Amino acid sequence: MRKIAITRRQFIKGTALAGASAALAACATPAPTAAPAKKVSGKLTYWHHYTSESEMAGLAEGEKMFKAKYPDATVESLTVPNADFMAKFTLAVQGGSGKPDTTMISADRVPDMVGMGGIQDLTERLKSWDQRKNYPDKYFDAATVNGKIYGVPSFMFVDWMYYRKDWFDEKGLKAPTTFDEMFDAAVKLTDPAKGRFGFGMRGGAGGQGLVVQVIRAFGSPIVQDGKAALDIAKTTEALKWYTELYTKAKAVPPSVTNDSFRQILEAFQTGKTGMLWHHTGSLTDVVQFLGKDGTKFLSLPRPKGPATQIADWSPSYNGIVDKKNEDAGWAWLTHWADKDTQIMLMEKTGYVPSNQEAAKDERIAKNPYYTAAFKALESGTIAPQFPGQPGWQSSVVLPTFQRILLGELTPAAGATALAKGLEDAIAGKLK
Repeated sequence: MRKIAITRRQFIKGTALAGASAALAACATPAPTAAPAKKVSGKLTYWHHYTSESEMAGLAEGEKMFKAKYPDATVESLTVPNADFMAKFTLAVQGGSGKPDTTMISADRVPDMVGMGGIQDLTERLKSWDQRKNYPDKYFDAATVNGKIYGVPSFMFVDWMYYRKDWFDEKGLKAPTTFDEMFDAAVKLTDPAKGRFGFGMRGGAGGQGLVVQVIRAFGSPIVQDGKAALDIAKTTEALKWYTELYTKAKAVPPSVTNDSFRQILEAFQTGKTGMLWHHTGSLTDVVQFLGKDGTKFLSLPRPKGPATQIADWSPSYNGIVDKKNEDAGWAWLTHWADKDTQIMLMEKTGYVPSNQEAAKDERIAKNPYYTAAFKALESGTIAPQFPGQPGWQSSVVLPTFQRILLGELTPAAGATALAKGLEDAIAGKLK
């Protein structure tokens, strides 16, 4: 299994949300395209991990557009929460029954899903796919194992942060560009009497990926040449800086260890936190609460750490699991890769399209935010992937991070635990 190298990239300069959101709101949902010549029929099952209202609206509209293209095909979609996905998927694949025909695939899960024989090789189909020219080769890197491609990119996650511009203005603060500036701002924005905290930290489910990004920002590699390469000293400093936002500065809500995506988003939307790390996909949800004129909040690149700036982009893939209705499965995958479907999803959710032809469409070209995002994708890279990564992050990184937050471990002890767990994960010993 090949290793994907870790490289650094610089994220886009901050862009005013007002113009971006106005352009986003002005976009009209595209009409379904004409039905293709090839007949597709039958029932198709699809597993995904959409949960928000905007995501579910995008999924429903996408299903409607697919039905217009393929009236004889029926899609049954099932939400499988991120936290439960790999356990449920592994059980279905190993059990031989109950597995879906198609599935959404997070980039970091590809090695494990391929290793268990859970997703099908799409290499030959992609060679003759008429839309392949609209996708840079690097967009398939995270879905490629031993030269074979297992997923079609449906949209891109581009990491960034939100901040309450009105709160910063009140305090006379500038938007942070470094970790030190962010820590200082978090402290100054915190006002328990008003129920305000400077930073909405994701210490619950899903927060493990952010911890790894902080470690990388402090200069520690994760894996090199297929071997664990965590630098204990740099990892200790990273864990110390990140956890002290809560343990020392008290600039994070006390519910931190239970705060997953929904909790951190709602806290920012309702004026409980002043900064939030997420990605472009939450833009629509934030705009819904805080408006689109740029007076209450703006977006920024993630601040730079002591060693480098980490703000990953990552494709979300769709793949075929069961070959019993492979033609219908391929039609479903390529439907979500279609320009109009992706722009519809952008309008519903804020997710950045992966189809480069979309960049030429006026619905993208007239939106300064998305123009900038596509420029960032030209030079950006994805986070490192390796077999055992999802298990390491969910069963070692997250609980270790939570124990440091709760005062049960020191950052130094936490760094040692992460290093040991990483070695076990790569060796296949992690259960």
